[in-house]
Amino acid sequence: MKKYLKQLKKRKWWLVTGLLIIPVTYIFILFLIGIAITIAKTSQFHINLKQAWINVVTVNYSYLIAATISISLYLLYGFKLCKITKTEARIKTTDKTDFGKAKWLTKKEINNKFPTIRYQKITKHHGFIINAKQDKKIITFNVHSNTHNLIIGGTRSGKTQGIVLPTIQINSQSTIKPTMVITDPKGELYSLQRNNLEQQGYDVKVINLRDLENSMCWNPLQQIYNLHQKMIFTSNEQEKLLLRVQIQTDIQDLARTLFPKSYHEKQPFWRDSGCNVIQAIILGILEDLETKLKQNPNLTIQEKQEIINKVLPINKFNLASVAIIATMKKDLIQWFKQRQDTSIAKITASNLTEGEADTIGNIMMTIATQLNIFKNSFIQNLTSRNDLHFTDLINKPTALFIVIPDENDNYYVIASLLISQIYKFLIAEASKNKNNKLEKPVYFLCDEFANIPAIPHMERIISAGAGRNIYFQLIVQDIQQIYANYGERVGKIIFANCFLQTFLQTMEVETAERYAKMLGEQTVEQISTSGKGVSKSQSTTLKAHSLITVADLMQLPQNQAIIFLSKENPAKTKLVPWWTINTPILKDNNLIKTLELIDFDKNYYYNIKKTIKTNTNLIVNNTEVKNSITKSNDNIKVINSKKELNKEEIKLKIEQLRIEFKKYETDNSINGQEIKLAINKQIERLENNLKSIIK
Repeated sequence: MKKYLKQLKKRKWWLVTGLLIIPVTYIFILFLIGIAITIAKTSQFHINLKQAWINVVTVNYSYLIAATISISLYLLYGFKLCKITKTEARIKTTDKTDFGKAKWLTKKEINNKFPTIRYQKITKHHGFIINAKQDKKIITFNVHSNTHNLIIGGTRSGKTQGIVLPTIQINSQSTIKPTMVITDPKGELYSLQRNNLEQQGYDVKVINLRDLENSMCWNPLQQIYNLHQKMIFTSNEQEKLLLRVQIQTDIQDLARTLFPKSYHEKQPFWRDSGCNVIQAIILGILEDLETKLKQNPNLTIQEKQEIINKVLPINKFNLASVAIIATMKKDLIQWFKQRQDTSIAKITASNLTEGEADTIGNIMMTIATQLNIFKNSFIQNLTSRNDLHFTDLINKPTALFIVIPDENDNYYVIASLLISQIYKFLIAEASKNKNNKLEKPVYFLCDEFANIPAIPHMERIISAGAGRNIYFQLIVQDIQQIYANYGERVGKIIFANCFLQTFLQTMEVETAERYAKMLGEQTVEQISTSGKGVSKSQSTTLKAHSLITVADLMQLPQNQAIIFLSKENPAKTKLVPWWTINTPILKDNNLIKTLELIDFDKNYYYNIKKTIKTNTNLIVNNTEVKNSITKSNDNIKVINSKKELNKEEIKLKIEQLRIEFKKYETDNSINGQEIKLAINKQIERLENNLKSIIK
């Protein structure tokens, strides 16, 4: 109002002059009325000013009409005169694309491009939820499949209620019934969806790290043990070698998951050394079994199995035993040193067996910190047995929930190990099919993905998974979380391979800026207005304009999402919170399984002290045999001095190492390269010893 009063003050003389409008228009309108009356009476179009004036004077209401119109015209003149002239620029959308062609998908386009599924209606479609609509009691969803999905959503952004729970529902009601592996930090996904999944014919499994007493058991070393058994019983040497390499690779990946790389760590040596020691312990346990079997190469299958059941039954091959063995410094070093120089376990543990006292101490401290979780009695119970069989994931509709308490990050390593091993198993199964794809899709719904320790080779997993019918939904708060866990190089690969991305909310500016740029720019008309009154003019120019600003993106309303899909325009979509859906699915508090307590020390612990004692006895017995042979053969002369004997022993060990090196000569994997490097170091050390003896 103040602005209009200011304008009125500026235009006051124009307003006074404009008062002439009233009498002029008043007289003019009266004459028009008189002419109209005259024509009406005579039925002739003949203008007679005198007669028109007489006729208008005799009609009373003509004065009122003329006055009303005159005053109205004056007021309109005053309004136009005092109206504020808009001189700032404004924009208008256009169909032109000179400076960019970005635009939002319309509702019709969304429905055309993405299948529409009605809630609780059986359909062939499955995938990830991107849009929802609630019309009274009718709820429909739009989904997209055949790609990975990256979700950016902070705390309380609606990702669980608006996306994850509906995604589980839609997949469960599809005719294909894909397998789902679901990380569940709060346990609410399991409790809310278990009944529904069972009603849809799913086998519901749960690894419950929040409620350890009511969880299935899973041994992270089970798959390695199975491969090792297969290697022992195969007679094909080529297959045996391939299995050995696979076992070593799997052990390496497992150890790297237990000792995840930190991209901000200043001294990775201790972490890497600890990782190597854990690999060496697992390899050493398997070598102990192989050594026992090699003592009699003519064993039958049944005899081999009897020795396996006695020396290394599956219940004693577990990470809890590995964690305990890793604390036994003196026994552990002796256990490694008694092995042949060609032992992969001994080579892998060289930092421990040949290091200085301080170095060994720091390595042991690092191991104790990283494996502390396996000293927990419940975790020992959970990971020493196995009733989770991966074959179920491809043989029948299965939903595996991994309940991990978000307030205790120690447990997240279990989820990382499990996801990694399941993926490897699925890839192996897919390779058995002609098209290298699983018959039915498998969805990994990974909530709080950034909290899970880095999964080894995640860049390869995300790159190759979609082609094998394996799809990931990765939920993070911002892109920086991925970079922190995987480094910028791998993080960018993960980001680039998620062809579907859902933005909900972030408070991280760099993430918002990235997505604002991804949305692109559209061509708009910029309209500028200048001048006042009758001299006012407009000019129009084309320019680029962001589809949405960074600030608006960071203030996206609740239950709204922005969808990015490769080679498509972005879309503004709506989400319907799960709690608002009228559903008969109630929260389920029934327990699926009660964890049985075990006597770990008696039945599940692998005691390396017994192995060391056995090997020592063997050495003593061998010495006694040699002495008895020497005494009984007086004619045998000692042809080598102690020095010469050492020289020959060193030459023999070098030759043995070179033979071992040839086994891995064509293996260019990371694991193979590390083994070759370690063997070369051993050869170099022995050659230096040989040179010093010769001198």
